[in-house]
Amino acid sequence: MMLVTLAACTISLAIGDDAAATAPLRVGVSSPLIADWVAAVGGSMVQVTTLGATGADAHHWEPAPSDAAAARSAAVTFVMGLGTDSGVAAFTKAAGGSGPVVELGAGLARPGRHARDEHDDHHHDGPHDRPHDDAAVDPHIWHDPQRVSQMIDRIEAALAASRTDQRGAFAVRATAYKAELAALDKWIREQIELVPAAKRVIVSTHDGLSYFAERYGCRVVGTDLSATSGHADPSPKSVAQLVHAVRESGARAVIADPAHGAALARTVAREAAVAFVDCVHLDSLPSRAKGDTTAPLQAGTAYGAMMRANTLCIVEALRP
Repeated sequence: MMLVTLAACTISLAIGDDAAATAPLRVGVSSPLIADWVAAVGGSMVQVTTLGATGADAHHWEPAPSDAAAARSAAVTFVMGLGTDSGVAAFTKAAGGSGPVVELGAGLARPGRHARDEHDDHHHDGPHDRPHDDAAVDPHIWHDPQRVSQMIDRIEAALAASRTDQRGAFAVRATAYKAELAALDKWIREQIELVPAAKRVIVSTHDGLSYFAERYGCRVVGTDLSATSGHADPSPKSVAQLVHAVRESGARAVIADPAHGAALARTVAREAAVAFVDCVHLDSLPSRAKGDTTAPLQAGTAYGAMMRANTLCIVEALRP
């Protein structure tokens, strides 16, 4: 009887060890955007928790008290870096987390204006002015699939280091996703090329498309239309200058993210006699595919859906 009991105990311990080895790897991320990439590489082998408010912009991070346990248990935590979520590492350490914090965007951004045309930088009188700092880093690198592919390499490497026995599986999934990114990049370029080069002028309410413009041969006009309700109303002179800048740019539309305040942009577009479109997602992922109000997007597919929807929106706005 004793032998049977000991054997049963040994089997139980072995099963417990196997279960621990095959349990999903706990991963923390600072935004839904990164969560989508990690899901693409990790699949069912990872359990991803987004730290901070899930609806927050990808470059404005703020934790919730309930995130401490998730941060503490994460084997690895992924952040964008570039000034968007700098508090994550300190928060994770304070919560008792011991896993590495991987900054995906490190070294991938360029300082300054990117594809912005310096001749189109208009300085306006009034509360909506925002001086351009050539030393500033634009964090919106995710609008370039080529840079995202580099971040996928970093995700794969970190997951493989945390779960070496699944290194091969992570590599297979990462390779497949990078192939999807390459196809996405090709498709975006083909769509943008439907717009004559002289018409690829983007006026956006939020300075988030510089990497997209740089990658696909567009020109971003440096007119700041990102006013929010927290600002005072612009003066008539400021509005007139903005309208003039849009007219002079040759742009066919003002492109807005519905998540950002757009009252000023609507006014400027109307006065400049150009279209106003508010169908791009610059900082947050769509929860559902365009035109589908029921089924949520599958994990690992939201980034591609966002980029395709954004591209169609931009092309529709710019085409003659």
